[in-house]
Amino acid sequence: MSKLVSRCVTALFMIGYALPVESSVSQGRIALAVPSFTNENAVLLQVTGDALVKDGRLRLTRDEHHLSGTALYHTAHSLGDNRSFSAYFAFRMWRPSGAKELGADGLVFVLQNNLSSLPGMGQDMGYRGAGHSLNIEFDTFQNGANKDPDSNHVGVNLDGNSASVSTVKAPVILNDGKVYHAWVDYDGDQHLLEVRLSSSAERPTDPLLAYTMDVTDVLDSDVFVGFTAATGGFRQQHEVHSFFFHNELISDGIDTSAMEYSMELGQ
Repeated sequence: MSKLVSRCVTALFMIGYALPVESSVSQGRIALAVPSFTNENAVLLQVTGDALVKDGRLRLTRDEHHLSGTALYHTAHSLGDNRSFSAYFAFRMWRPSGAKELGADGLVFVLQNNLSSLPGMGQDMGYRGAGHSLNIEFDTFQNGANKDPDSNHVGVNLDGNSASVSTVKAPVILNDGKVYHAWVDYDGDQHLLEVRLSSSAERPTDPLLAYTMDVTDVLDSDVFVGFTAATGGFRQQHEVHSFFFHNELISDGIDTSAMEYSMELGQ
C-alpha cells in the first residue's frame, strides 16, 4: 500500500466510518469495522428505546430505571453454510445503583434473522422473544427465574430466551466502569462457540467460555448484528465503544492492532 493510500485509509477510520478495511495480516477483509461511533456512521444503525450514538459511543441505556435500548445494523450479513463468524467489541457498564450498588441488568451481543427489536426490560435485556437468534450476554444481575449462577457472568442464550444454555462467572466486575474487550468466534466446522474477555485489547489465548453447538440449528444465513441492554429496578449505564464483525471465522480472532489505523478508547 502506498503512503498516500495508507494516509487516506487512516483518515477515514480516525473519523469513524463503518467501511470494510484490509488488515495487514492474513485476516482478509473485515465486513464491518467501527472503531468509534459517530453521527456519520449512526445512520447505519436502527436504534430503538433509549439507545443513541453520543460522544463517540453507542449508549444503549442511561442509568435510569426500567429502560431498554437496541441497536442493530440495517444491512444483513451473509454467513456461510456452516455459519462461522468472528466479532470483537469494547464496552463499558457503569454508574451501578440499587442494593449494594449491584446495578442491572446487562449488555448483549446479538445475531438474529430479523431486524425487529423488542422492549424487554430488566432480566429480558432487550432481546427476549427475538426469534431465531444467538445472544451473548454480559449479565450483572442474578435472576432466579433464569437460573443465573450469580450477578456477574457471561452466558449464551438462544432464540430470545433469557435463560442461558451455558454460563461462566466473569473474572472481572463487569459494571465497575472500566472498558472491557470481548471476542466472540464461532467455528462452524468444529461446531465450537468461544467467548473471550479481557481488560486490554490483547486477545487472550484461552476462551472464558466454550460451548459446543450447531448454529445452523439456530440461524439462517442472513443475520443482523448489534447490541441490546436494559435496566429494571436496579440500573446502570450501558455503552459500546467499538465494534468489528466478520462473516467468516478468523482463526486467531479479529486483531484491531494489525489494521491500517489506530484506535483509542476513552475512559
